[in-house]
Amino acid sequence: MSSRSSVGHASEMDGHNKNDREGRPEPTAPSQPQSVEPPVDLIININHSKVKFGPGFQVLDVTTGFESRWIFIAGIPSTLLPDDVARVLKPFGKVVDVKFAEWISASTMTVKAHFATHSEAVQAATALNGAQLFDHKVDVRLAVGDARNLNGSLKDTSILVEWEAPGRVAYAGYATLEDAEAAITAARTPVCGSFISAHIYHGLPAVGAYNVRFQRLPPDAQEKDVECFGQPETVMLERPTYISLKGAVKGIQGMLENLGNMTNFEMVPPPYQDGMVHAWATFSSPQAAKAAADRLHGLRPNFVGKGFLWAYHMKTMSYKVPQDAFAKIESEIYHLRDSCWSRFGEGTFLRVDRNIYSSNLREKPVRIVLSGENLRNLGCLKSEFEAILRGEVLRQDGKATWDRFFSQPAGKEFLEGLERQHHPVSIRTDLNRQLIILVGASRVREIVRETLLKKITQLNRHKVRGIPIAGKTIGLFMSADLMRLQKYLGRENVVLDLTRRLVSVRGDDDVFEAAQRAVQRAEINEPSKRNREMAECPVCFNDASRPVILGCGHSWCKACLSAYIVAAIDNKLFPLTCLGNEASCPQLLSIATARGILSASDFDSVVHASFLTYVHSRPSEFYYCPTPNCRQIYRTAPENTILQCPECLIRICPKCRVEYHDGLECADHIGSTEQQFKEWSKKHDVKNCPGCKAPIERTEGCNHMTCTRCQTHICWVCMKTFPKGQGIYGHMRRMHGGIGL
Repeated sequence: MSSRSSVGHASEMDGHNKNDREGRPEPTAPSQPQSVEPPVDLIININHSKVKFGPGFQVLDVTTGFESRWIFIAGIPSTLLPDDVARVLKPFGKVVDVKFAEWISASTMTVKAHFATHSEAVQAATALNGAQLFDHKVDVRLAVGDARNLNGSLKDTSILVEWEAPGRVAYAGYATLEDAEAAITAARTPVCGSFISAHIYHGLPAVGAYNVRFQRLPPDAQEKDVECFGQPETVMLERPTYISLKGAVKGIQGMLENLGNMTNFEMVPPPYQDGMVHAWATFSSPQAAKAAADRLHGLRPNFVGKGFLWAYHMKTMSYKVPQDAFAKIESEIYHLRDSCWSRFGEGTFLRVDRNIYSSNLREKPVRIVLSGENLRNLGCLKSEFEAILRGEVLRQDGKATWDRFFSQPAGKEFLEGLERQHHPVSIRTDLNRQLIILVGASRVREIVRETLLKKITQLNRHKVRGIPIAGKTIGLFMSADLMRLQKYLGRENVVLDLTRRLVSVRGDDDVFEAAQRAVQRAEINEPSKRNREMAECPVCFNDASRPVILGCGHSWCKACLSAYIVAAIDNKLFPLTCLGNEASCPQLLSIATARGILSASDFDSVVHASFLTYVHSRPSEFYYCPTPNCRQIYRTAPENTILQCPECLIRICPKCRVEYHDGLECADHIGSTEQQFKEWSKKHDVKNCPGCKAPIERTEGCNHMTCTRCQTHICWVCMKTFPKGQGIYGHMRRMHGGIGL
């Protein structure tokens, strides 16, 4: 064995740490203005994508989780040094790092190489895959996401070896059928790490009136061991298949090592439910693994009693699930494990490793390994398993259902109460996609699902109507008037939409009239002639309370500034600027200032909203992974590149941007998919956005539609567009006789 080190080390500045080094605004007394720090950039990871934010929460740069700068090279001779590999890779770009395993025992190894850019890594992987390097054929692949965290990535360098556990067969005779059946029941408990098989036996030898055959007994079992299963009249034992499991393992491991290139050998611990022992062997390359499986399969060595060895070249995926999350889906996972062969075909496995020997079990994640000899069968198992991890999207009549009530404090409290009442279940909300996701056992999810659908049905009985607000009234209404109206009607029933400059109200006619009166009062009280000095908050027009001074010199009430920033989660208007000088001040809001006054959850929500707004406004640059409910985005790649999603792990064709279609041309696949979508669109109210051409489905509300991708304001009747929504309501009333409510 030899030890290896790396060529160099590259580090990247973590966005949160950077911001922490810059520091947050120092707390001050309420009577003193809150100071402002110099603007800093923020770099954070969102759904495997690295995103850089500047002032005003504007997105400056995005590196998706598909854009890895690492490649794996399998088949490199273990006698080489990191510098040797770096020299071969240098023509493709700047090599930042080359990493070898700490200990190497095989003749070849897998090396990780880090390039300066994603495009350089793609060029190297495309050019070198299948090439001869150092007189060896190498397998080169682009890493999925960050090469330092390959949880869930596909590997095909392992083989599964299985053989019959040592044991012996016993025959016992009983006087009555009841005694025989009682013995069968008593034998269902594992003995010495193996599950015993017992059943009524009608052949020879006949040792009693009612005979039971016991299989998979320990190889050293005696008559007295069988007598513990009831009181047999007579017991007869066959010779054991072989004696020592330890000797069998040593022999099999020695055979694998003699084949060369084995890097790891791992036994699956007992009990052996089917009487078969399983072991995993990992090799340096897929070719070496396949050769080893072909060599071992069907052999009948003496150390396993001349029983058969079965060896399969397997594709595996490993996941780590936190203990608390696993507790909610444990029953679903074990049910999937027990049904693998019947549902996905022989040769598919799901293994759960709870690390029972760990001293801090609660902190250790549960390791779950999926494996299959057939890639298509493994893909089906993966899909089922990841569906359990992702949870069930709440749907009604086959369509995802949502109500804005669940984004309000009252709705969040309602969901938290359901979680406490129906343990163990997890209820997650995706505010950006407007989804409710249920995770847990199916019987509990069913109860929670019905409760939520009843709540949504109840909420849908109320009308949703909008009240336009004059420009100068918005700042005033955001403060005291809005809070009073929300307190009177409920926060979930009154939402200020800054994008369309209206108050959206849910309720009957009395509720709508109350909201109208509040808007009218705000317009009457609009202080158009007041002297708006820099010390006055541009929202409430009062002296700034607990003032926060922006770089432009305008003072804001801390509460007003916080409300303004949080409103961007729904309004999606970025970058955020000061509203001073009657909303004409161009000063971008400092991220450090926002981070100092917002809660962690609100800050995170604003960051995510800005990121999604940026992505949706660039439909020709970014694409979503085609897996339903998968959050990953990617940029396209050369046609001969196969993209693999870092979250759901499906492979994507970069040309037609759907799941990779082995053996099918893009034109054929696209044609069938487009036809299916056209048929679906005919049955729903679906039109293409005039701005970005993305399909939009209208489910409720007026005819003023805003595309979530490119923020285009659209009249749904004639599909005419209106920059920033200006004039759209007058157009709808003049041309179409109303706004469509």
